[in-house]
This record gives sequence, C-alpha cells and structure tokens, in this order.
Amino acid sequence: MHILLVTKRGTEPLTDYEAILEKRGFTFEYAHLDDTIPWSGGDIDFGWLARFCRDTYGRRAEAVDAVQFFIEPEDWQTVRRTTVGRQYHKVYSSYLTAIVKRYRHYGRVAEHELTHMLDDIVRIYLGISLARIVGVDDWDEDVVHGRDTRFEEYEYDRAFEEVKLYVSAAIQKRKRLSKLTLTDRALVYVRMRLIEISRQVEEITVPEENDLYRAAMAALGTDASPNDAAPDELGCAETVSSIIRQVLPEFPVITGTWTLWERLRKGSEFTAVAEPRPGDIVIAPTGTVRNAPFPGHVGIVGKDGIVMSNDSGTGTFNQNYTIESWHRRYAEEGGYPIYYYRLNQ
Repeated sequence: MHILLVTKRGTEPLTDYEAILEKRGFTFEYAHLDDTIPWSGGDIDFGWLARFCRDTYGRRAEAVDAVQFFIEPEDWQTVRRTTVGRQYHKVYSSYLTAIVKRYRHYGRVAEHELTHMLDDIVRIYLGISLARIVGVDDWDEDVVHGRDTRFEEYEYDRAFEEVKLYVSAAIQKRKRLSKLTLTDRALVYVRMRLIEISRQVEEITVPEENDLYRAAMAALGTDASPNDAAPDELGCAETVSSIIRQVLPEFPVITGTWTLWERLRKGSEFTAVAEPRPGDIVIAPTGTVRNAPFPGHVGIVGKDGIVMSNDSGTGTFNQNYTIESWHRRYAEEGGYPIYYYRLNQ
C-alpha cells in the first residue's frame, strides 16, 4: 500500500509515522502545500479536497492508494477541540483520505485512521469485511477503537497480521483497476458509493479458507516457480503445481496443463467439483481442443470470484481473471472444457 503524506512546506518529516508504515511494509511519498488547507464549517473544505485528489490522480493515478493530510496545530479548526484525526469514508478520485492533527501523538493517530481505511479498501475491491476475518462484529469499533477484549489495547500489530493478505490482494486489484472488465469496475464503483452512503457492503459468503488458498494468497505478486522449468510465458502449470507443493510436499512440479490435469483427476489428492470455492483449482487443459486458438491455462480460485494465475507478461502470480472472464476466455473464445478440483482435507 502506497500512502501520499501531505504536509505544510517547511515542516519536519513525519519520522514517527514513517517508522510505522515501514514496519507494516507500506511505502509512502510526500506532497508539500505552500498554503494552509481551507476549512469550512469545522471541517476540511470538501470542494478543495476533491480538487486536490483529482489533480493527484491526474499525476499519480493508482500509484497512490490513500492520502493523509497532516495539519499543524495552529491551522486545526475542527468543531470539537478534542478531535485529533478523522477518516473520510467518501472516496475522492478513487482515494480514501484522512486528516491528522500534527501534535505529540500524531503517529499513533495516523495509524489509527489508516487502520480504519483498511476495511474500506478491502470492502471496495474484494467485497469482504475485515470484521469477519478477525471474528468480531465491527472492525471500526471492536478493532480500531479497541472495544473487543482481544484488541482493547489497540493491538494493531496483531490485527494487521490477520488481515494483511486481504489488504495486499485488495491493493493489487486496485492497481489493476483500469484493466478490469467493465462489469468488475462497475462493481467496485457500486461498493464505493455504498460505503459513502451507509458503510455497509453486501459480503460474499465463503467457507473457511483452506491451506491451498492461503498458499496462493501468499504467492501473489511473486514468481512462484523461480526454477523456471518452463519459460515464464508458459509457466502456469509449473506455478500452480509449485504452490500445491507448498501444501503437499510430495506433489511433483509439472510444466504442462494436460499433465497437471491428468494428475488432478487420477491422483488421490484432489476431487472434481462442479461449483468452485476459494482454494479450488480451475483448469482449461491444453490438448483437449483440436486446433485451439491459444494454449490452455490453470489457476487457483480466490474470494469474490477472483482467479489467480501466472501472468505470462511478467512471470508473476497475479489476480488475472474472475470466474466469469475465465469462462469467456477459455470456454467461449477458446472452446476449452473447464474443470474444477478441490484439495481433499
């Protein structure tokens, strides 16, 4: 996650908060303002905020994931004098935003507001509530505000460890927003609007995660088959079998979709299923169609109907499809049969 930190020109760097972001594995950059941020009615001027985010998006687009404004104490104008931070659930030019009063504990406040943002980001791009992941009723109240007994001391480290894979997956999907199908983009925009209106997004109910799903999530953005038994542009079977091997050490590394399909359907480790769920293998095997217009492919199903697979352009394991777009590509355009296999638990 990459955060734009906005400060008044000439002020000191945000060293306390930089350390927190680095610990989380997040990156950041600065923007400096020559003028004081305008206020209206005891809050930041939302017209100015919208213009700032629009201009930032014009320069940085999805390279920036969120914007936090750090305001000097003499410029802070909230109605309640005790307010030291605020996160806005409204999305401006695809950015979530927050304001932080730059006083003695600004680093902790900024972390607090950022932790609010994580749930919005995962809801928007994955359709999942982080409250469900950590097993609480409400992410904002129970975790961020420490109402749940497990998080009453603001145990953000623990909370972050439990949700970081989901945050990473959401950010990766956000950075590919312009490449998503029109349907997928429309779904993202609907979720944005719903969060602004009610903070409630309909969630997709999924069963308990399995080991293969977790291994696939951990491999996102990496070259999951660094031995390159097959070239990156043809490495989908090698990548998926390498991920399976992390869960089943005796499983062989296989470089072809036909051979992998043979293993999946004849071996004892997997069972064919009709309806996919997170952690299932989806495969369109090369060799099952005469004169196919392009090679087959194999991936691992994620949540929210996502399919993770090898990206032939980069050689890395990414969220490249949805179930729907996979079927359009391989069943409708390629003529391939589509099979799903589930790891036997």
